[in-house]
Amino acid sequence: MLGPSSNDANIAVTKGYNMALGVFSGGLLFQLSEELIRTLAANCIGKGKESDDAETRKQAVKSLVSVTLTLGVERVPAELLTLVFETLFNALNDYQLDRRGDVGSWVREETMTALTTFVQTIVSKGESMPEILVSIGAD
Repeated sequence: MLGPSSNDANIAVTKGYNMALGVFSGGLLFQLSEELIRTLAANCIGKGKESDDAETRKQAVKSLVSVTLTLGVERVPAELLTLVFETLFNALNDYQLDRRGDVGSWVREETMTALTTFVQTIVSKGESMPEILVSIGAD
């Protein structure tokens, strides 16, 4: 079901999938949560192909945080919270260029907003951040 979100040849399809995945209903999110978070996390990072699309990655970043917040950070396993954090952290290194210029900046900008929201939500809920989050922040 989630395959076309990352491997369809038509970038409009991948972008659309990644946009739609972020607005699933709560009930559907709970059934697909782990697979969905892992798929979106993979879609946030460039794959080094010519068909890589910055808009798709930008939408994946937006949807990744939306899904995590809709599920509730207190209900998402620490392993997946760590994956979300690491993915957002890595997406800050998106410097893809194409004929339109620095399209990676679209991903970086969305990631900064998403990362801020994600960390503020974790802190406001009083959740203890997984060990990996603390160690990444110390570097």
